[in-house]
Amino acid sequence: MASMLPLITLEEHYVDHQVLGTSQEDAFAYSTFPQPLMEKLASLGDDRLSDLDNNSISLQVLSHAPVDPSPQVCRGANDRLAATVRKHPSHYAAFALLPMGDPQAAAEELNRSVRDLGFVGALINNHHKGSFYDDPRYWPVFSTAQGLDVPVYIHPCFPSQDKIYQYRGHYSEPIAQMLGAWGWGWHSDVGLHILRLYAAGLFDMLPKLKIVIGHMGEMLPFQLDRIIDLSEGTQSPEWSGRQRGLRTVWENNIWVTTSGMFSLAPMACLLKVTSPDKIMLSVDYPFSSNEKGKQFIEDLWNSGLVSGRDVEGIAYRNAETLLRVRAGQENGYNNVPHKRPIGEGVNDNSARRKRGRPPKESEIPTVDPAAPVPMSPVETEAAARRMEKRRCQYCQRIFSRIEHRVRHEKTTHMGEKPFQCQYCSKAFSRSDNFHQHLRTVHSNETNSTGQQNGENNAESNSNTNNTSGNDQPGTVFDQSDTATSFFEGLQTYAHENSPTEAQEDWD
Repeated sequence: MASMLPLITLEEHYVDHQVLGTSQEDAFAYSTFPQPLMEKLASLGDDRLSDLDNNSISLQVLSHAPVDPSPQVCRGANDRLAATVRKHPSHYAAFALLPMGDPQAAAEELNRSVRDLGFVGALINNHHKGSFYDDPRYWPVFSTAQGLDVPVYIHPCFPSQDKIYQYRGHYSEPIAQMLGAWGWGWHSDVGLHILRLYAAGLFDMLPKLKIVIGHMGEMLPFQLDRIIDLSEGTQSPEWSGRQRGLRTVWENNIWVTTSGMFSLAPMACLLKVTSPDKIMLSVDYPFSSNEKGKQFIEDLWNSGLVSGRDVEGIAYRNAETLLRVRAGQENGYNNVPHKRPIGEGVNDNSARRKRGRPPKESEIPTVDPAAPVPMSPVETEAAARRMEKRRCQYCQRIFSRIEHRVRHEKTTHMGEKPFQCQYCSKAFSRSDNFHQHLRTVHSNETNSTGQQNGENNAESNSNTNNTSGNDQPGTVFDQSDTATSFFEGLQTYAHENSPTEAQEDWD
């Protein structure tokens, strides 16, 4: 039955030679790769597409292999990748390449890539030249991701030059490089990075942030219970005093992929501390093979570790929900859900005994293939969010694709600025930019307005003897918006990098 499942894979790499040509360091690093591997990395055409089709991979989320690009280089690379996705919308989706050396430019490029190009998130290196992202100057990138409701995939990378010595010893340099990278170091560094982000308070400021990590959780699942148990007694409020504990963050803000680790032992460990709906398939192509990814889903189905429904989630449904894409459909723009395979698997002894042979016709449930498949509440909510992204903010017209809505707004409603600030008379063409302006520039005025309106409401209620208790203080904007707490905190931690001026009216 697992062979009938469509697959969505998330950590799948390519290289753009125009990007490599801008950096001697990156060009040299990739020149050491075997030629067959480089050919696979550079190919986004028939060879890669046939490999996907031969292994039941309906959708591959592309991301550039690790580099350190400038903002201009990122923009060009993302534009070229978007053109490729448009040619093959039912096979490809994309994570944005971001210039993390310039966090403000990275936030702007993420915003552009999602809004204008239809990307489903971003994949970033685990550190930038040894600097981790618990530094608040990087937080505009994460706030932008939360505002766009897209995930940030934190991908391992080689240790910085000042750390490589830790992996050298009485053995050859290639062994040191292996230990510092795929053999140990870059996995443990990503796990440590998640703990650093938690300790710095990022998940308190951005409670709806979505982070993806690969390789069965980058060692954290094995250590998670110990970290939580032994850290409960710490006296530091920066750890034990967080509004949202580490387990809450793990259960609500972290998604995990397989990314080339096709072994049931780490999967069993991961399932002990992680809900199956937070686990997704990744191949780490071309560093691992699509054949191994497909075989792993078969092995997981036959193992009995999870139910058939959970195997479906890991294979493709969880990625559909997180990224708002559909397996076998034009990514992100088609609301028709993928049909479930006939004879959905179950996790019981009789089913396991029968997995060694093809099912008899009498064992396959009768399902009308023409009957619509009901969507879950999560899928319904995701479909509603997708529709809102395709709705014109001026005339409320709904378009079939996001880029059509963008083109319509820029042509039909060019120059229209219906949202005007009542404090400084500055006009905006989009409501999200208008509300962000209120939160950041006029936070004091809006708070006082809310208090005054609340007093007026109270006085009005007393005059009319209204005792319903449902009246709320009037406000200019929704004070419960999670972005408000972020900007208040960010002004305290890194006011010089506030995204106030960075996300100007994008029209």
